[in-house]
Amino acid sequence: MKPFKYCKKNLQIFLFAVCFSLPFSIKAKHEPVQKKFLAKLFSFPVPVEDTVNLCTHPVLVQTAEAEILVAYQTLAVNNHSLPVFIQSIDSASIRQLRMYSINERAGNPDCGDFITAVQIYLGLNAKKDSICLLFQPVLLCKDSNTGDAYTPNWRYNGYFKYNGTNFAPSNDSNCILRYQANIQFRQANGSSRNFNPNTDSTGDTKSVLLTFQELDSVIISNRSDVIYIWNSVLQIPVSSVMYTKHSLLLSPKQYGPADFKNRSKRKTLLKLPFAGNFANRSHLCPPSCDEVAYKKHIPGTHCP
Repeated sequence: MKPFKYCKKNLQIFLFAVCFSLPFSIKAKHEPVQKKFLAKLFSFPVPVEDTVNLCTHPVLVQTAEAEILVAYQTLAVNNHSLPVFIQSIDSASIRQLRMYSINERAGNPDCGDFITAVQIYLGLNAKKDSICLLFQPVLLCKDSNTGDAYTPNWRYNGYFKYNGTNFAPSNDSNCILRYQANIQFRQANGSSRNFNPNTDSTGDTKSVLLTFQELDSVIISNRSDVIYIWNSVLQIPVSSVMYTKHSLLLSPKQYGPADFKNRSKRKTLLKLPFAGNFANRSHLCPPSCDEVAYKKHIPGTHCP
């Protein structure tokens, strides 16, 4: 089974294709800002990022469904379960968001080897009845002294929120605070606990970090034009103690809310790792807020 992977030539073509398609998908009121952004972008050569080994990243549908069901059973506000499906995002908007990280790297050659990523912050909407997400483009730079480690060299100064059509700048940090103040985690003994603000591995998830390569692999492996985002809950061992962690799952358009309700249906298109599968191999913050590890793809190798 061959993985979807970027070679440097194809990535350059892909990036230029995205750049030149941007002006046609932007509403008139945003054109002056976008033209300024593109003018800055094209004053630098388009850089090529490290290719991440994504072989261990796909999640089988059955596994994903189990994690989603646990999320429904675990996550609550005022003792009411939260919807498992959060939102869908179109692929063109995801690629536009990626260009903020690419543009930052183009003007920051000291970064060296790099990966573009997005940090997704967990929040709660004003009605306190569903999860809301804030998105922050990130530039990860290779730390040659620590093997597979990459360090966030730059984060967008603010957040984006997807409004159903595109990503728009948002200063709604209150939704993050609302989540941390109100989320409850139901436990096996019938009790509930509140958000744990610890900044080490024992603390609850504040955000998840995903590479844009992973998002693109879900899209391209499934010939999908959207990504669906779901709540999931994982059990993470820390010093032999299991901790409940809120995370996110990504699925292509072949698996949406209707498919989750009718879970006997399975859809697979291409013989690629992400075909018909979910993705959830993000880094959770905490603990992975200041450093993350990614193995690079070795040219000529394929997923088992």
